[in-house]
Amino acid sequence: MCGIFGQSINHEFDSEAARRALDSLAHRGPDQSGEWRDDRFYLGHRRLSILDLSENGRQPMEAGGMILIANGEIWNHQALRKELEPAYEFVSSSDSEVLLHGYRAWGWEGLLRRIDGMFAFALYDTHQKRLYIARDRFGVKPLYYAKTERGFAFASEVKALFEWDESLRCFSKSGIRDWLLYRGSLSGLTPYHGVKRLLPGHDVVIENGSFKISQYYDVLDQFGKAPSNPAELPERLKAAVEKRLMGDVPIGVQLSGGVDSSLITAVMSDLNQSRNLNSFSIGFSDEDESHLSEEPYARYVADKLGTAHHQINIRRRDLKDDFDHMLWLSDGMLDFPNAFAIHRLSQFAKDKVTVQLTGEGADELFAGYTKFKKMAALENATPLWRGLPDFPESLSPKIARALYLRKHYGAKEHDILNALNSYIPRATVEALFGPHEGRLIDGVDAQKLRPLTFRQKLIAMDHKTYLIALLERQDKASMGAGIEARVPFLDRNLIEWAVNLPQRDLYDRYQTKKLLKDYAAKRFNPDFAYRKKVGFPMPLGRWMKAEDGLKSWHDKVRDGSFVLHDEVKAYDHTPKGPEYRLLNYADPQSRWVDYFLMVLRGAQEVFKIKEVKP
Repeated sequence: MCGIFGQSINHEFDSEAARRALDSLAHRGPDQSGEWRDDRFYLGHRRLSILDLSENGRQPMEAGGMILIANGEIWNHQALRKELEPAYEFVSSSDSEVLLHGYRAWGWEGLLRRIDGMFAFALYDTHQKRLYIARDRFGVKPLYYAKTERGFAFASEVKALFEWDESLRCFSKSGIRDWLLYRGSLSGLTPYHGVKRLLPGHDVVIENGSFKISQYYDVLDQFGKAPSNPAELPERLKAAVEKRLMGDVPIGVQLSGGVDSSLITAVMSDLNQSRNLNSFSIGFSDEDESHLSEEPYARYVADKLGTAHHQINIRRRDLKDDFDHMLWLSDGMLDFPNAFAIHRLSQFAKDKVTVQLTGEGADELFAGYTKFKKMAALENATPLWRGLPDFPESLSPKIARALYLRKHYGAKEHDILNALNSYIPRATVEALFGPHEGRLIDGVDAQKLRPLTFRQKLIAMDHKTYLIALLERQDKASMGAGIEARVPFLDRNLIEWAVNLPQRDLYDRYQTKKLLKDYAAKRFNPDFAYRKKVGFPMPLGRWMKAEDGLKSWHDKVRDGSFVLHDEVKAYDHTPKGPEYRLLNYADPQSRWVDYFLMVLRGAQEVFKIKEVKP
C-alpha cells in the first residue's frame, strides 16, 4: 500500500535527510506524499492509493491528538468501524483510520489483539508523548529500524535509513553470517551494521528515550490444538480470498500455473463473476530455458476459468540490465534470483491493476516441499550411520550425498532444524566470515517447540525464517512497480486452522501438499494437480557465466575493490568440503557462494558501502 519513514528528533532536525529518506520510498507510494513533525518525532508517508482514493485518505492521518502513518491493509476494518462509529467520527472510508480510533477506544494492546491484516504502522500519541510501532503477525509487510548517534529511525526499506544516516552504509560480518545461514533471522540482524528487522508479531514502544520491543503474537502458540477438519478447506480459502478483494482499484492475480496460484485464481473467479479477472504469468524467451516455464498450465487455468490472461517473457539480457535496480529494490538482500521475474511481471501488470493476489505461503503452510518427507526420513535415521566413512563423490554424487546427510544429520533434530533452509553450509559461511555464535533453534521458545510433532516443527521453522524472506521478496519486487501483493494463504484464520491439520492430510511417502492437490484435482483435473512440482526456478549457474547474463557482475567479486576482498581471498585458498553438504538443496554449494558474494559486491556498489565491521 505505502512506504513509511519516521525518526526521533534528539538534536537539530535535518529536514533534507528526512526528505531524502522519504523520497527513497517513492516507488512504494507514487500517488501522494505527506509529513508531520513536532519537537520529538518526524513521521513521513508515501501513499499508494487503494481504498478511499480521495484526499480524506491522505497520511499522516490525525485524530484526537493521535498521528498515524501506515503501510498495508486491515481486512476487518469494516467490522471494527461499526464498533467505533457510535463514539468516534470518521472522516474517510480508509481502513487506516480504524487504527487511530481503535487506539483511542481500546488502547495499544487492545488494538493489536483486534486487527486482522498485513501491516507495518506507527502511531504517535501526542498526549502521552509516546510512539508505537507494529508489524503484522506473519511478516507480510517489512519494517526496519536503526539506533545511532542521530537517534532512532524506522522505515519500510533499508535504503531510507541509509539516507537518514550515512554511517549505516557499512556491512556487518555477524549480520552477513546470520543472513546467509537463516534468511529471515530470528535475531533481526541484516547484512548492515546497526540496521535490524522488526520481527513479525512484534511491536515497539518509545517514550522518554526508552525503547522497548515486545512480542504480541507467536504462531507457535497456535500449534498443538485440537485436530482441524480438512473438509473446511474450500470455505476457509474462500473467506481468505474474499477479504483480499476489498479496494477501489482494479485487482488481478499472479497466475504461475502452479497449484497454489491456480486455486487462488479459481476462488477469485467464483467471487468475481460480474467482472473480467486479469491474470498474469511469466515465461522465458531463451530457447535453452523455455522448459522452466509453467505457462502452458497457466494458460489452461486461464482458459478454463475465463480470465483475461496476459503473459510476459523474460531473457537473460533483461536480468543483466535490471540487476543493479533489483539490488536497490531489495536493499541488497536479493535472497532469491526470481525476485527479478516477479518485478518484471508487476511492471507488466501495472497498466491494468494496482493489486495482485498471489499463492505465496501455501508450500510452507501445507507442506508442499519435498523436504518435509526427506527431513522426516533423516530424523528417523539410525545413529549407526555416523560411524561409516564418507562415500567417494566421484563414484556417485547422489549416493555420496544421501550417505553424507544420514551420517551428519541422522536422528539429530536440532541440527536438521538449524540447517533446514541454508543455501550455504555453516562451515562454509564461517570459513568466509568467521565463527558464528548461537544457533537458529536458540531463538525459539523451547517450551513451545518441544511438544510439537517433527512435521509441525518443520512448518514452524519455515514460518519463522524462510517464509519471512519470501514475503519480503514479494513485497519489494511488487511494490517496486507500485503494485500491492496480497497473500490469501497468509490469512490468520487459515493459518491457525492449517497448522493443526493431521499429517495424513498434508503428505505421505508419495505426495506432498495432499490437501491442496486433492482440492485442485476437483477444481481442474488429476493430471494438473498431481504433476511434479516445478516451483519458480531460475538457471542461476548458467546466468552467472553468460556474457548476456550476470558474468560482468560475477567477475567483480574478485576484482580487488570488494570491501570483503580479504575474506574472499582467504576463502579461495581454504580447502573445501564436499559440494553436496547442503541439507535441503542438491545443487552445488559453490553456486550459492558465488551468487551471494556477487549480491554483496553489487550491494556495495549500489549503496556505496564503505567498510565492514564485526
